[in-house]
Amino acid sequence: MGTGKRLREILYYSCTPKSADEQGSPGERAQVPPAAKKAACIVKIIVDAKEKEQSGTHQAGPSQDEHGAPVNATECNMETVTASASSESPLAFKCPTGKTLLPAQHERVFEGRDGECGTEVALASLVDAELQPPRETAEETDVYTLKINKDPEHDTFMCYKCVAARENRPLSGPSMRSGAPEQNECLLKISVKGTSGAASSGDSSLVNSVFLLVGLGGVSYCSLLLR
Repeated sequence: MGTGKRLREILYYSCTPKSADEQGSPGERAQVPPAAKKAACIVKIIVDAKEKEQSGTHQAGPSQDEHGAPVNATECNMETVTASASSESPLAFKCPTGKTLLPAQHERVFEGRDGECGTEVALASLVDAELQPPRETAEETDVYTLKINKDPEHDTFMCYKCVAARENRPLSGPSMRSGAPEQNECLLKISVKGTSGAASSGDSSLVNSVFLLVGLGGVSYCSLLLR
């Protein structure tokens, strides 16, 4: 049917029996019953409308249910949940009922390179991506979609937190009863595969190390720059 844009159309074809002159051997006339002469089959074909496909890569979104909400969304329902995202596979995730997502601003995210996820940074500083909020549907859902517009050069790690809505912040203090940390938050660790793999150690910044040298003539200092 082609890849260009087309309008919705309805086509009809008619199938009719062969005439008496088309049946039998040459020179012979077949006897065709009157009913057969009138018999016909109408074929109806419906061609749906189609928008023109855009050139280049196409990012497929997550599967959606009848209400437009993504299905098979990752739920942050444990202490730590790991997931991955890419330009070809957006990540749909949600917090459990009674918990809210942090950072509250969709343009922010927690740095996940160190695994601690304690530093809040701009999402754009890590990867070209956007966090799409839950859709406003008749049946409200709490599913967020992390859409990666362009894969980063190196592997990138980020985090979100699902915390108790009444607190709107992670709680890590000791429990009054047991002295153990209260598990009132879920940590969602997300990895985004880079086009060049993991960053090499040579990409790190200069390190300034100071050595103390002690000699007979006194104390001197030497500053050494390492790459």
